Amino acid sequence: MISQEGVDLIKKWEGFRLLPYADAGGKATIGYGHLIKAGENFDKGVSFSEAEMLLLDDVVEAEKAVVRLLDKVPLSGSQCDALTSLVYNIGVGAFENSQLYDLLVKRDFVAAAGQFPRWCFVNKKGNVGLLNRRLDEMRLFMRE
Repeated sequence: MISQEGVDLIKKWEGFRLLPYADAGGKATIGYGHLIKAGENFDKGVSFSEAEMLLLDDVVEAEKAVVRLLDKVPLSGSQCDALTSLVYNIGVGAFENSQLYDLLVKRDFVAAAGQFPRWCFVNKKGNVGLLNRRLDEMRLFMRE
């Protein structure tokens, strides 16, 4: 289960918005980076407690994906937190098709850690905020 430190890392980098906005990739988003799905209506925004619930639901989904995809790979709590933050941000499909994932399956943790900074692009343009997030995730991943 993701630690409070892992949740706080996601909150730090996602930021908090009461009203819908377009994220760096142009997707409709609210709260702590919750991607607004078809049928969800947030025209009046969200309360802090609603945003917290959306965050926790989304974190659980990201964490389930990490556990499912890497069930045979021994991960520390810090590694799981870092990967959950990454998956929360880039999505399950992008993670599953990444070299980072392939290296984890091979248990090459050092090389996998080196892949985090590669995930700093939005629409093929480097993003300093994403690079800094990836460096935080990489540090957390390598901590233990």
